[in-house]
Amino acid sequence: MKVVKTANLKGLGKKLSGKVRDYYIVGDKRILVTTDRISAFDRVLGFIPQKGAVLNQLSSFWFDSTKDIIQNHMIEVLSPNTMVAKNAKQIPIEMVVRGYISGVTGTSIWGSYEKGERTIYGIKLKKPVITPTTKAESGHDQRLTADEVIKKKIVTPIIWKQMEKAALALFERGTKICDKAGIILVDTKYEFGIDKKGKLMLIDEIHTPDSSRFWIKKTYKERLKKGLEPENFDKEFLRLWYAKKGYKGDGPPPKMTSELINQVSKRYMEIAKKITGKKFDFNMKNVKTFNEKCAIFGIYGQNIDTARLTYFGLYALQHRGQESSGIASADGKQIRLHKRTGLVAQVYSEEILKKLTGHIAVGHNRYSTFGGTLSKHNQPVGINNDTIVLAHNGNLPSTKKLVEFLKEKKQKIKNFNDSELMHMVLKYYLGKGLSIENAVEKAYPLFTGAFSLLIMTKDTIVATRDEYGIRPFSIGKLNGAYVFASETCALDTVNAKYFRDVLPGEMVVVDKKGFRSKQLAKAKQKMDIFEFVYFSRPDSLLLGKRVYLVRENLGRGLAREFPIKADVVIPVPESAIPAALGYSAASGIPCEFGLTKNRYIGRTFILPDQKLRDRGVQMKLNPIPELIKGKRIVLIDDSIVRGTTTAKLVKLLREAGAKEVHLLSSCPPVLFPDFYGIDTPYQNQLMAANLRIL
Repeated sequence: MKVVKTANLKGLGKKLSGKVRDYYIVGDKRILVTTDRISAFDRVLGFIPQKGAVLNQLSSFWFDSTKDIIQNHMIEVLSPNTMVAKNAKQIPIEMVVRGYISGVTGTSIWGSYEKGERTIYGIKLKKPVITPTTKAESGHDQRLTADEVIKKKIVTPIIWKQMEKAALALFERGTKICDKAGIILVDTKYEFGIDKKGKLMLIDEIHTPDSSRFWIKKTYKERLKKGLEPENFDKEFLRLWYAKKGYKGDGPPPKMTSELINQVSKRYMEIAKKITGKKFDFNMKNVKTFNEKCAIFGIYGQNIDTARLTYFGLYALQHRGQESSGIASADGKQIRLHKRTGLVAQVYSEEILKKLTGHIAVGHNRYSTFGGTLSKHNQPVGINNDTIVLAHNGNLPSTKKLVEFLKEKKQKIKNFNDSELMHMVLKYYLGKGLSIENAVEKAYPLFTGAFSLLIMTKDTIVATRDEYGIRPFSIGKLNGAYVFASETCALDTVNAKYFRDVLPGEMVVVDKKGFRSKQLAKAKQKMDIFEFVYFSRPDSLLLGKRVYLVRENLGRGLAREFPIKADVVIPVPESAIPAALGYSAASGIPCEFGLTKNRYIGRTFILPDQKLRDRGVQMKLNPIPELIKGKRIVLIDDSIVRGTTTAKLVKLLREAGAKEVHLLSSCPPVLFPDFYGIDTPYQNQLMAANLRIL
């Protein structure tokens, strides 16, 4: 199995290296590449397959899970092994926090308490203790005391107190999350830096098998009673292997066996899976962001300006994707394509639309899903004069089948996201002489996840949908033309009449022979609830129901279930407005629009990262104090996911003078991760999964 021994990123300047990570400093950022090198006893011992990817992605999980305690350096995960981080001046101290007596290295408590043959190991401390060590550039780290840190002026007393407080809070958070996974966080180390504003920042990694010791909770007490070492799930397994061979860091280390390498690799992957609750897919790229769905629009019709109609259709669907837009057209002989980053109004001009000629067109508005926010992933997938283009609304959380198929066929798939892999499989079948509808039918079983697809060749358009119908997908008619859209509001915009939906598991084909369809999989309709409460426009139809009326009825239901004595109902604009009006009508409490939205700011839930999400809340909503001051408020939101926006909204109303704030959500509790396109991959980040529901 291949291993990542070192980084080799061209064009980024000089490469710097630590024991495990290589990095490049680019302006005020660091590009960190976590290799598969394994280090212990202050030296590199060899390489462990997949180790770097596990450390990088597990650190990302922990940075996200602890960013409310202290700021950290993570900006974005670009690939399984690569992270973009803020640059900081590193503090040459490792803050080692211990909850138990353990370890075999020179800086461990075990080493300090070992006398003769007596070994103290596995004993829980009354409360966690901090045993700082130096952060050596090379050689052994040395133990420090708090007094020595101050005396040597390594940091100021104020910064030291902040480091102590942050380290203990991080350890407490880590202990709680690990406990839920059936794991004991024994000890760990934290590294800190000072950012350009002089503030303390968490850097390096956090709660990984490299920086921490983990024990199995289930067998811990029994083994302790028997005088046995606890079952470990970390690098201690490797240290103990060396210790049994009499090696403790001096001289050349014994060579690792293949069996040991495989065991260590397996342990790294298993501990990450236990903590995060998800299995790592090492074929995928840009794994950090699983964001919201996209918009697709397509049309097949003679004697109409298909590209211009697609432009207006995408304009109506702008709410579903604000990162990039693209339109491809075909005239039976050639495919023409234009796509780039920006809003619909920014991406196209009159001159561009005139060049997109033909009786077929497909368009796409993108929010980053699987593959991150890089512009190379803009859609429709394909190039000018291609044989096929594809527009995808949805997300495939697993691309294993696609990757295995393409590898079997000797196809190169470097840095491809889910949409591009689907496109490549279809293009492969076309290259083997299959028609587009036969190619879709053959490829369909390889598509695992949520997808509404528009596929266009030079003379045909194909629409297909996953068997669960997770994403909406409608068909309209316009003067003999067939129109496809993510929502019916786009059909209304181009004056097309709603015909029906593309059924879950169905393939619809339109070409010179006309309109036809085939069921590729049994329909098991399970539309995403967020389409009803949040994503879709209120004037759209979903499953035959007007979205506005569904939201209004949800508000009426809230009033029946949770009657509250209040003075005013205030919605969080805009998707919660119908629910608030429904609550008001059912309860008799007047509804006021006490929060004003800046309509030119994107929706905060689906911006590409939490930093932008936080900034978006501050820029997006402004309270009207006269409608709020001294009043008991029922605040209606469409949903509560992480709760980051919710807390800011309540604080906003409190600061505007609200006497009471009663927060109600029209969406059922979000209890479990969603890997089909909404940005909720980790259960510990979901508010409803971690708090009691009334």
